[in-house]
Amino acid sequence: MLCAYGTSKTVNQQGKYYHYYGSNDSIDITLDVWRINDTLEGYLNYCLDTAKRYPAPVQLNGYFYNDTLVEFFNAHTNDLLFNGIITDSLTLNGHWQLEQDTIPLNLTEDYTKGSVYFNVHEITSEERLVENTANPKAKIHLMLLSPDTLKGSLYSDTSKDLITGYFWKKNSDTLAPGAILRLIVDDYFKQYTGDNREIYDEEIGNSFNWMKEKQVKVMFNHDSLLSLRYTDYAYTGGAHGLAIQKLITLNARHDNVLKLQQVIDSSDYDTLSMLLEEELREQFKIDSSETLIDFGFFMDTLIIPRNYLATNQGLLFLYNPYEIAPYAFGNIELFIPFWKLHDKIRNESFIRRFLRKES
Repeated sequence: MLCAYGTSKTVNQQGKYYHYYGSNDSIDITLDVWRINDTLEGYLNYCLDTAKRYPAPVQLNGYFYNDTLVEFFNAHTNDLLFNGIITDSLTLNGHWQLEQDTIPLNLTEDYTKGSVYFNVHEITSEERLVENTANPKAKIHLMLLSPDTLKGSLYSDTSKDLITGYFWKKNSDTLAPGAILRLIVDDYFKQYTGDNREIYDEEIGNSFNWMKEKQVKVMFNHDSLLSLRYTDYAYTGGAHGLAIQKLITLNARHDNVLKLQQVIDSSDYDTLSMLLEEELREQFKIDSSETLIDFGFFMDTLIIPRNYLATNQGLLFLYNPYEIAPYAFGNIELFIPFWKLHDKIRNESFIRRFLRKES
């Protein structure tokens, strides 16, 4: 990597992806985790048959100890969710803290029930604008999950190109994932030095710091349903950066992206809007007597977001900053369980197979 005035440092790492599945009494569990060194990230999905409690995917952070011990924490609350031991290459045994109960956890790494196996590619790099100074500099962190063949897993070149295409937004047919990441890094640093080299002012050097983070994460991967979250964060100076997220859901067996109109007919969008507002009011504790505009939103009737994904429990909708509210509100996620949508899911929709008998 060449830069006329600065110096660069790059770290490439290969991670590991795990898809675990299991059940305990009335609880079905899927766990999707990726590991970089001793750090773990992922999503937990579960349902409780005894009540209408079908939560959104739970984001996890965790750690690997001595290649056998694992701990997972709720990424938002930092509460310990479960710990355990990987007894061999396929099994995770331990204890799960579910609300007030401690439940034995027995999960198996299994891709034969309609799941996709991924390779994990990560690159972290930084480049200084001016040589022999700590700042200013540009930093970039990229993580790409790329489908690959594994005994029993779903795989096709079409799905691989779809998933990579959403990440890079260019034709990636002939390029390996590592090569794609290196091209993104090269283009980023070329833009950084090109935009800032001629206008650099030593007295306000920190104003020329840049940061970029781009990732794809698995939120659900089971029974031929694959749902992914893409995050693209950029900071190029000013008060704050901006993170834009994209959610997609694929029928992994037939290699096609499921659009919302294939799941819910547009004639039912008014009902969907009301359900989204109901969830929004509950999440933000907005009294029924107060309008959304009075609370700080841009509108009183919610638009249907273009961003959605499906799990086996419901639909997750996401609004990026400035879509319906000021930046300070952050990304807004609203989860609608299937029991609230039961009669609104298209009869011919692939998603309908996940509906439960109760309405």
